[in-house]
Amino acid sequence: MNNLHRLISVSLLFSAAFCPAAKPARKVEVPIWISDEGRLALFPREEFLSAVSSGKSAEIAKQNAASEISKSIRAKVNSQSIAEQHMAIVNGEHSNSQSIFRSVEILSDGNLYGLEFTQTFFSEKENLFYCAAFIHKQKAWTLVEPVLKNISAKIHLAKKSADEADDNFSKTVFLVSAKGRREEFLSAYSFALAVNENAAKEFNAVLNTILFCENEIAKNKSRNTVFVRAQNYIEESVFQKMCDIFDANGFSPVKIASNARFTANATCDVHIKPDGEIFSCYPGISIEVKENTTGKILYTFSESAKRTAGKDYSAAQKNAHREIRNILENKFLKQGESL
Repeated sequence: MNNLHRLISVSLLFSAAFCPAAKPARKVEVPIWISDEGRLALFPREEFLSAVSSGKSAEIAKQNAASEISKSIRAKVNSQSIAEQHMAIVNGEHSNSQSIFRSVEILSDGNLYGLEFTQTFFSEKENLFYCAAFIHKQKAWTLVEPVLKNISAKIHLAKKSADEADDNFSKTVFLVSAKGRREEFLSAYSFALAVNENAAKEFNAVLNTILFCENEIAKNKSRNTVFVRAQNYIEESVFQKMCDIFDANGFSPVKIASNARFTANATCDVHIKPDGEIFSCYPGISIEVKENTTGKILYTFSESAKRTAGKDYSAAQKNAHREIRNILENKFLKQGESL
């Protein structure tokens, strides 16, 4: 037994000598950007937009941090740019640019040019991921400036086309096209103000153009009356869709032809035929707009959809009318958008 005890003692000594001791738990370092002071040290306000947020996952933390930057941009536009009360002279009347920013809420995380992120940090204590989002202002400006120039050029071209139009129908369509780029412009413009406010102000003239177009559309809408005439059977929802689109594009639909400045003659093509065990057709619609005083045709539109079908005649007809409404929604009175 003495020999056995001696062997066990030697074995224990050997193990103690050659087996490394357990390492102490590694201390996790908290990133400097977690605190506002540390974040601003890394990303000074003069050069960066930045924000920190958290989430249950790394991806959610990143999304929340980007959203915080969006919020700060909206706050900047609302508190500073609008507070300047930039005034535009439109037909001798002052129009406050505050109204033009009613769409500024459209700014989304997808409009954050040059957005970058730190590595996410997981807090075991809070069971949350943290992330900092940041944008280098000068870098972002080089990205957003050409976008603003491109949108501005399209707005000015639509306004120029409106000025050169020979008739009020075409003039209104082009004015609506210019106005229709308002949200696209404001999204880029509000971001530009946040990263380079002085340089962004060179685009203030575009705001004046948009305001002018809005004012002209509103001023002339009551006079731009249009009577929609169905040349054949047109389902009620299709007829109403045409009227709604005219109304949204600066025209006033009327129910009496003699009260209208323009007449829109519409023909629907819904010829449903048996097709094996189903019914199908290629739905389409044609619209011709003329000026009532001169009889001059001002606008023609004709478009067909792909083959549609249904298990019976009623289902096929319903699907065909839906396709025609989609055609109207996406393509009718859209020629100004091709500029």
